[in-house]
Amino acid sequence: MKDSELLASIRYSATLNAADPNYTDARLRIEAWNMLVASFADSISRSRSGYWRQFKLYTLNASQRGYRLPARALGNAVELAEILVGTNYLKLHPIELRELGRFESLTGDPRGYLIEGDYLNVYGLPVASGTMRAKFAIRPPKLVEEQTAGRILTVTPATRQVTVNTVPTVRSTGVALATAGLADVVHPTGGFELGAFDCAVTVAGTTITFPAGTDMSRIEVGDYVRGADETDWPMLPEEFHLTLAEATASKICIDRGMMQKASVLAASVGPQIERMKSLIQPRAKFDPRALRRRNYGRTGFGFGPPWSGGGQL
Repeated sequence: MKDSELLASIRYSATLNAADPNYTDARLRIEAWNMLVASFADSISRSRSGYWRQFKLYTLNASQRGYRLPARALGNAVELAEILVGTNYLKLHPIELRELGRFESLTGDPRGYLIEGDYLNVYGLPVASGTMRAKFAIRPPKLVEEQTAGRILTVTPATRQVTVNTVPTVRSTGVALATAGLADVVHPTGGFELGAFDCAVTVAGTTITFPAGTDMSRIEVGDYVRGADETDWPMLPEEFHLTLAEATASKICIDRGMMQKASVLAASVGPQIERMKSLIQPRAKFDPRALRRRNYGRTGFGFGPPWSGGGQL
């Protein structure tokens, strides 16, 4: 659903008059975004299924331990931290506080990391510059008024450039995206994910150049350039947009004292959220192998490989 369709669905489900002064378009967008985070974020981030996943590259500096987490990282958490060794990224070990003493005096390539506050601290300390990659679930962008501007017509990966039909308006400022402004790229289908985020772009006419390090393979013709942290579509698989509308309407009905209507909507929303959990975890659908009983002697560990729920990690 685009912005206008989502708002229409919320109003219909909550029996709101389009002219209701207490529930303007702007208020409904805020309510819908709050419900998106409150009702869906936990399930999506826990599933580790790739939804909302983004990455940030850090330049490791000699003797620097702490690196600020991305401001838009959901829950100030990372799913994975890796260091570039040669041409391959190698996983860093997440450290528990109780084992920190083993790592504090290490030097050379970092081997582990610990998150404290909004910093990712590496252990040991690098003796030279390098590259670290942190993968995390991004907080969904704010819902804003839709626009046709910003549609990508061509993509040139070699120069990190795209051309758009018209330069989009940044809704938070009301002016067109300009050089040094921050931009996202929004996918207009599927899960409505981000092809890029928080990119400091250069704008020349209808040509937009992305900064070095941007993964251009995630940007395609038909995607939309938007101001950073702004989107026309809820960042959910399309089959759950109506669920978001009904969840938002249920909250509005509670606020208006329409408890029976809210209860009816909630009864519909709950099973849909549970259905979403089963659909996104796992996302790689396959026929499970037949597991054979293994004899572990007196240890008594159960069946099959560790990831099957039995065995030992």
